[in-house]
Amino acid sequence: MPTRDPVVPLTRLHGTWRLVGRRVTHADGKVTYPTGDNPRGFIMYSPDGYMAVEFFMPMKGPDGKAAERFLAYAGPYELQGDTMLHHLQVSAQPENIGKTFERQVSFENGDLLLSTSPDPQAGPGSKGSMIWRKVSAN
Repeated sequence: MPTRDPVVPLTRLHGTWRLVGRRVTHADGKVTYPTGDNPRGFIMYSPDGYMAVEFFMPMKGPDGKAAERFLAYAGPYELQGDTMLHHLQVSAQPENIGKTFERQVSFENGDLLLSTSPDPQAGPGSKGSMIWRKVSAN
């Protein structure tokens, strides 16, 4: 069973984090990892209040075969309790510019979890978490 750390000061978020997984807990309790064993992406939080994220999201193409979708956005962020707000000023998906994405912040075994409930793909009663691991200095 993973250990969960309480939400800590904003400074713990500063730096670069590598995507290590995406976990979906479905309404029936089933847990899946839709990104598989080799997810690709980074998220960065700077002390000046800006963030940037880019990652590939596996999905099914129009023909039903596995495909990937590239997602990227950046802008100011703010932490309100355990809720992270990403205010999108730029985005690879133009329809998202000007939106605010809300994520629940937690830490699990040192990894950063940014979660949404419900998960947009899994539906009501679910929870989706992007799992990020801090990148060490070279």
